[in-house]
Amino acid sequence: TSWNYVAKRLLSAAFEYEETGWYDGQTFLKPPEVLARDRLLGTYEVKPIMAKLKLVTFGTVGGLLACVLALGLFDTIQDTYASQAPTARLTQNGILYNSFITDINVLKESDDAAAAEAAAQKGRPGYCGDEYYRAMAGGSAGTCEKLKYKGGSGP
Repeated sequence: TSWNYVAKRLLSAAFEYEETGWYDGQTFLKPPEVLARDRLLGTYEVKPIMAKLKLVTFGTVGGLLACVLALGLFDTIQDTYASQAPTARLTQNGILYNSFITDINVLKESDDAAAAEAAAQKGRPGYCGDEYYRAMAGGSAGTCEKLKYKGGSGP
């Protein structure tokens, strides 16, 4: 860093410099008064700044690492809303949740198919899977969000 460069220049007894280009570089030896002044500045002004910068950097990296670890642990402990919600399939004349039922009219004819579809919906009304059918049924988004799933903790 630039603070490291400043500290090295202040604390060293000699440093190299160039007047006009790379070919005429020379080494400058500091007189004792300048060396004492520079070492005092380096020790009491620059080193504390470097220590604070190091502390802030390590604290920031540590905090970021703690956040990433906490997020990773939290994500494995609690199921997300998307994993609890049943997946809906939009058919030509309605919404189906059970992958084995291909036509919504089967639900009118078979009680077993209707029970399987109700189980696949996990306790939610079928219209919650699509905004159009929810509006047609008069249901609001808040109604669907408030319902808890069977076997889950709910939204």
